[in-house]
Formats: sequence, C-alpha cells, structure tokens
Amino acid sequence: MDTQPPETVDVAVFDAMFAVRSLGQIPRTYTEMAKLILKRILIADRVDFVCDTYSAAPTIKDMEREARGSSDSTVGYVITGPEQNIPRDFGALLKLSSYKHALLNFLVDEWTRQIYADIIYEHKLHVGLVDKTWKYTSDEGTVSRQPMEALKCSHDEADTRVVWHLTEMSDQEQDANVVVRCDDTDILVMLLTHITHLPLSHLDGCRQKWE
Repeated sequence: MDTQPPETVDVAVFDAMFAVRSLGQIPRTYTEMAKLILKRILIADRVDFVCDTYSAAPTIKDMEREARGSSDSTVGYVITGPEQNIPRDFGALLKLSSYKHALLNFLVDEWTRQIYADIIYEHKLHVGLVDKTWKYTSDEGTVSRQPMEALKCSHDEADTRVVWHLTEMSDQEQDANVVVRCDDTDILVMLLTHITHLPLSHLDGCRQKWE
C-alpha cells in the first residue's frame, strides 16, 4: 500500500454524522442543507455515505448517550418538509438520537428529488441507513434510487459499516484510490485491523475536517 496521499480520488467513504457536523455555517432550510452536504461529499466517482442507526432498541451507543445525558427516544422530532427552517440550536439537537434519526431519514428521501439531479450527475452515491443501502444516480435530469442488495447490513454502528462497504467495493473497485473521512478513532483502528484484507491501492486514513 502506498503511504502517500493519492493524486486522484476514485472512491470516498464518509461517516454521515461527521459530514453533517463539519458543515460549518448552517444553512437556513433543510433543502439548503441537503444540497450543501451533497456538494461537499461528492468528491469522487463513487461516494458512500454511511450512517449510524438510531433505533428504539437499546444498543451500546444508546448506553453511551445516556451516560452523556443525551439519550432520548428515536421518535419525537419531525422534519415537516424541505423548506422547514433549521433550528438555531442545531448543535444541541445533534446530541439527540431522535433528531439524528429524523435528519438522516429526511436526507435519504430528499435526495431522490429532481432538484438534485445536476449535483449527483456523473457520480454514484451509496447511502447506507438502518439495514438498507441505496444507490443514487442521475441521468437526463432525473434522479434514480435503487436498493443495493449486496450492501444490506444489520450493523447499527457506522464504524463497522464503513468496513463492510469497503469489503464489498474491493471486488469492484480494485486498485482504486480510496479516501475515508470521519472523526471517529474507532473507524481508524478497524481500518488498520482489516487493511490487509482490502485489495485497495490507497487508503487515506481519517480526516477530521474539511479541506
């Protein structure tokens, strides 16, 4: 494996909440946020946007949130539509599992709208959420979303799901230059553990901020 950063990026894998937290100045509406996230993450031909699962069933992450005082139900927050204004306390809301559940589910559906066709054009976007993964493509001004059976996953954590996505793509993206962007050291440790099993020519560690 080459230890130098690749000159070109063929595949980018994002921890979804890292992408959301790294936006900087928060847009006014959820449509504006959805557009901004897409423009930020679509830096390669293939991009995987990998999400944690925020469900009502107790998980290890639930216990961690409870210990931090940020645990709540996954129901209770509703995003009513794309033109809804984003609350000013957005940073505080990101501590609530119910809000993150609502936001990620909003994005999954929002990105099927045709207003995103020009942004997605010439990219293959894979979004993994709960037990499903969808592939978004754009052609002639139309966004298409198809389920990816090969990437069905029961993992609640984006940590392990990132590795699963890399494993799946290793057969299709051999010798690809791959960038993984996140702020979770658990992902870095997992990548170092599994890297010898992933036939990829480059892996550009964990980036903690937008460049």
